[in-house]
Amino acid sequence: MQALGNAKEVKREITQFKGVQTPQDRIRSNAELIKVLGPAIMQNYVAPIQGKSYVMVAGLQAIGSALGYSVRVVSCVHKPASEGLAGHWEANAIVVDTNTGLEIAQGLGHVFDDESPWGKRPRFAQAAMCQTRATGRALKGAVGFLLALIGAETSFAEEMPQQDYSEAPPKQLPQAPANTTPPKKYDDLADKGTSQFNLTSAEVVKTGTSKFGEWTLTKFETAQGPSFSSINKGISQDATDHYNANTPVEITWERTPKGGLNIVSITEFCPQ
Repeated sequence: MQALGNAKEVKREITQFKGVQTPQDRIRSNAELIKVLGPAIMQNYVAPIQGKSYVMVAGLQAIGSALGYSVRVVSCVHKPASEGLAGHWEANAIVVDTNTGLEIAQGLGHVFDDESPWGKRPRFAQAAMCQTRATGRALKGAVGFLLALIGAETSFAEEMPQQDYSEAPPKQLPQAPANTTPPKKYDDLADKGTSQFNLTSAEVVKTGTSKFGEWTLTKFETAQGPSFSSINKGISQDATDHYNANTPVEITWERTPKGGLNIVSITEFCPQ
């Protein structure tokens, strides 16, 4: 009778945990996720830094969302300088499994007052980057191991030193087949170049779906006259952030086969 009772107890425990994935199940699920999402991450959410590929926090969020994770920033405060430590912003973020409601990872992010170039930027921009870094650290703890599986570094772009990020070669988008007819120009800019501009508008003009997933074409007007566009989500988000912050930018562009100007890279303009 005791053996029968033990068997019933084991069966009850097996039934209770029937939905729990085995290690083999998780390996198969991760492999399928990387197969489906990996190309889109590498296409849209990667910053090349010193010859290596670093996924941006937006890419980590895409991976986390696919796994059913959400991130919540629970605090973001500025701490004054003390005991030789410069004043700094500190944010705390947690990753929550939306299926169970359990917290599965946590991360801290910092932006220091003497950090270049963030120390010279507005307080709201410093706080925003601090929260971005905290989000990245939390997600790295939850899904960081998947970055290596898609061919990227296990650190994310926003936690790299700013001078390294600014020296990164611009990400090259897939090129259209060569066109023997010179494209029609709507401006007086060279076909390739880099210059300072002030963004006056940011507008989504077209959306669609490709084999890599959904895409969005965003157009940016400038006070100097030329209009620019980008289909790269990371670049479009950076440009939109600069527009919202009303900061001057330095844009590197190349002309498209139809005569438009595609943004290759964009950074905040910092006079020497």
